[in-house]
Amino acid sequence: MAIRALSLTSTRRYESKYDPARGTPDATVFVIGTLDSRIYGRLRDLATRVNVDRNRPDDEVSTSVNLAEVAYETVAYGLRGIERFVDDAGDEVRFRTKRRYHGGQHYDAVDDEVLKQLPQQVISELAEEIGRDNELTEAEAKN
Repeated sequence: MAIRALSLTSTRRYESKYDPARGTPDATVFVIGTLDSRIYGRLRDLATRVNVDRNRPDDEVSTSVNLAEVAYETVAYGLRGIERFVDDAGDEVRFRTKRRYHGGQHYDAVDDEVLKQLPQQVISELAEEIGRDNELTEAEAKN
């Protein structure tokens, strides 16, 4: 079997494992898409930062792992819609995007006003799901 190109325009519906209404008509539905390899790679590269003090270059180098930030950005670029996502008043949170420039290209990303209302556990879960669409299938990996 040959390797297939990523389907960059397709989407799929996903219900969070944390949603008590999962599997019912009342569940929140996340519409997720596939990230192109360029943006996905750039986002994954954000995961680790190496810091060197310019004024003391011979000192120890420090590193930081930024998994929550990478998950947040992955969802910002990979989430294509949300259905039945309501605030404390029971009003539906309107899904909005904004145009962002990243790595020399323009992308539509979820507006921060929407993303910051999602619990961190759900963001991490969605980031993992979005990443799955950028992996080889088992059949492709065997070749």
